[in-house]
Amino acid sequence: MTEINRNLKIIDVGCNATIPAEDIFEKIDNFTEILRNSNCRAITGSDVVFISIERGLDAIVAVIACLRLELVFTFCPPASDTDDVVRKFRTTLVFNGKHVSRIAQNDENGLLAAESICYVIQTSGTTGAKKQVAVPVDCIRKNIEHFCSLFNLTSSDSILFSTSLHFDPSIVELFMAFHVGCTLIITPDEYRSEPHKLQKSIDKFQPTVVQLTPTVFEMLPSADSLLSATSSLRILLLGGSHFPISSINSCRSPENKTRVFNVYGVTEVSCWASYFEVEHGCSEVLIGEAIYGTQLGVDSDGQLILGGPRQCYVDGVKALNHKTGDRVEVTENGGQKIVGRIDRLIKHRGIRICLDHLSHVALRHDPSIQSLHTMLLDNRNIVQFHVGPGSSSPTHKTLRLDATTVVPITVIQVAELPINSSGKVDEKALERIYGKVSGGGNSKFQEIFEQKLKVKLSEVLDVSFVSLGVNSLLAAELSTFFQVSQQTEVMRRMLNETVPVGDVLRKFELSPKLQSHVDFEVRKIIRKRQPKMRWAVDLRKCIDGNLLVICNTLVVCASHAGIVIAVNPQTGNLIWRAECGVRFECKPILVNDQVVLGCKSTGLYFICVKTGQIQNSVILETVGVRAQCAFDGGAIYCTTENGNFHVIDPKTYGSIYSHAISKIPGGTSVGPVIAPDGSIFATITAGAVLRTTKNPYSSTEFGAATRFGPIFAEPLFVGSSVIITTVHGVLTSFDVESGRRQDQISLENENCFCAPLPIANSHLLVATQSGTVLHVSLSPKLSILSIFRFDLPSPGISYVKTPKFLRRSCGDKKPMIMMTSKSGWLILAEISENGGELQNLEAIPISNKEIFTSPEIIDNVGRGGAGNNILLIAGRDDYLRAWDFDTWH
Repeated sequence: MTEINRNLKIIDVGCNATIPAEDIFEKIDNFTEILRNSNCRAITGSDVVFISIERGLDAIVAVIACLRLELVFTFCPPASDTDDVVRKFRTTLVFNGKHVSRIAQNDENGLLAAESICYVIQTSGTTGAKKQVAVPVDCIRKNIEHFCSLFNLTSSDSILFSTSLHFDPSIVELFMAFHVGCTLIITPDEYRSEPHKLQKSIDKFQPTVVQLTPTVFEMLPSADSLLSATSSLRILLLGGSHFPISSINSCRSPENKTRVFNVYGVTEVSCWASYFEVEHGCSEVLIGEAIYGTQLGVDSDGQLILGGPRQCYVDGVKALNHKTGDRVEVTENGGQKIVGRIDRLIKHRGIRICLDHLSHVALRHDPSIQSLHTMLLDNRNIVQFHVGPGSSSPTHKTLRLDATTVVPITVIQVAELPINSSGKVDEKALERIYGKVSGGGNSKFQEIFEQKLKVKLSEVLDVSFVSLGVNSLLAAELSTFFQVSQQTEVMRRMLNETVPVGDVLRKFELSPKLQSHVDFEVRKIIRKRQPKMRWAVDLRKCIDGNLLVICNTLVVCASHAGIVIAVNPQTGNLIWRAECGVRFECKPILVNDQVVLGCKSTGLYFICVKTGQIQNSVILETVGVRAQCAFDGGAIYCTTENGNFHVIDPKTYGSIYSHAISKIPGGTSVGPVIAPDGSIFATITAGAVLRTTKNPYSSTEFGAATRFGPIFAEPLFVGSSVIITTVHGVLTSFDVESGRRQDQISLENENCFCAPLPIANSHLLVATQSGTVLHVSLSPKLSILSIFRFDLPSPGISYVKTPKFLRRSCGDKKPMIMMTSKSGWLILAEISENGGELQNLEAIPISNKEIFTSPEIIDNVGRGGAGNNILLIAGRDDYLRAWDFDTWH
């Protein structure tokens, strides 16, 4: 790899500049001289050079200089300390583009001296522990030469260089360009997290070769333009995760001439090991052909083995072959496809079975199955969860694997496979479904409970078992409806006078669905396609706090990574970005000319709304503020994780007043809320409410005579009343001023994490964790008028944010509400004049990951006219995204 084609050209997208070959090689000569003439003691082939240069032109030139001098190079992860760099990457030298410094002595007798090593890299750890990999020159050379030949690359080609230097496919992009002397199009690092910018770069510079992960490809706002009839793209490589065949087939024009490849490989064999060309209309994606120097084999467990001379040094050891951990299946045509991971291999009744293989067999036997997931439960039962219509009651079947092997399985029908925050199947949720449909203990528990205690279970969720008269004998009987391993702890909690009934049922997942006194309805809803994405910004960790919308051109968002950004929603351009180094879980608020928000560790941060400069941080009792603050024009109100209420002066940043919310210990999930009369209400999750009045400040525990369950929803003010909602689905109304209890109702054992939404004529709409919506009347008393769900996949629907009204441009239209499921559905509905009906129901998929925030609709000031809006969504996948949105104007 020491010969670099002198036709090499580089386009730097970040500065919109084309660097000609003569300028590139002049800089290469300069870097080569710096490395060669360093004052460091004898630089040899056993040294490892850490290229400490940001990804860009200079970093690429430094790589070429190392290749010229046959020096091993590496790019270490950001913020790596010197000891870590030396230990993990065997780094001995650091080159920053200006000078070289030695940080460790080289090992003249080590593996780097024994074999010609090209670079050192670390595996991502997605399939196990992270490993250090030293890649010999011959290994990567075979990959590059094969691809250049296979793709007929010439100096007239242009290759997109968008991959992180810490991910080995970046080496393939670089070295192919070096080899043939074509144009290398460098995009800034942040473009991977802002796919609209990556899309614009592709559209503008028209690369002929693009290599992406399937995730990045599917995030592109106009992925179909890459595979259109007029696309300039010759080669599209997708690898690193499951190939998105449905996405490719749906956006690929019949006239498109792009050659699309599924590439498979591992870092341990210097990136790619095989390739498979995906033709138009392809329905099955295989591993394909081996790259030069690679041998594809399968061991006795059906595990894919990569053999041949392209073996790298893994943590200092070079093996004869590499076990990938991927299980393969041979197709009817003799091809191989990946069917699962080997770590999902079990031994069942003396037979070794891959659970993922069982899924593939079931799909092959019954094409009507939309999707499924297979698990081993109770250490003995193989259970398949099938997506599609049908009864949820378990059925017992046999699955034939071959002529002599038949496996008994249990099939449970579900409307949708639950997904966890990592985007994978939520196996814990499936275990709960299995327990409910196979046990039948829930309804029996309710029957015995109500028979023995002469009460309705739905009406006593917020009181303790002890207060109902449960003694140790009855607690022992009731505990038998729980799992054996839980029974002792269940009894202990039942006999604790401070633990409510609902807490026990919820903690140990035995919350029975109580028989409703109101007919349950399923409302038909029209499913719409996902809108077109405008832009996306990566905040590095998940976002749990709502957005602060200051105006149509300024929105503020904060994440768990301690990053706070101000962005123009019209363009996606960052106005400022503050790196605070703490964890934010709440919505920012605007206090005069400052953005204020609490952090999990210490207190409050104050950030200039114009510049993003951190102006102050206030420590409150050295405990965190996880909930949103409130501001009434004079003072800032917040609650801390130890259950205290604080009043802060926004000018001096000093404390004006503080008071414990309750004697009951507990943190806070929702922040203070300012009542219409100016008093402030604060809650703790353990179930207590504090009301504070001003001039002077004075606090009293509100509704102290009422034992609340856990509170995760903000108080709701309706006229002179306040409604407190508990997790157990109990709504209690009080007089705001006196604290006198007025009414109470249980919502059929529905768990509630958000406050009701007041709608027309003294009615409420209550959205619950299970995806149920209740229409509740306030007058003459709290009562349930209707209970319904939408005919969307379940159990995925779950509401944790209060529904909200959507502003419409035409005043003569009916009010519209917006409801967000944490599973990614946005539901729109018009409300009838009497508030009793939801009409024109539509559901829009807006995220593939969990959403714990409330969407915001922004007027599109650039286009004008009706129907042009911007939908902002912040999710637990780390991204703030903007979508084109039409609200039926």
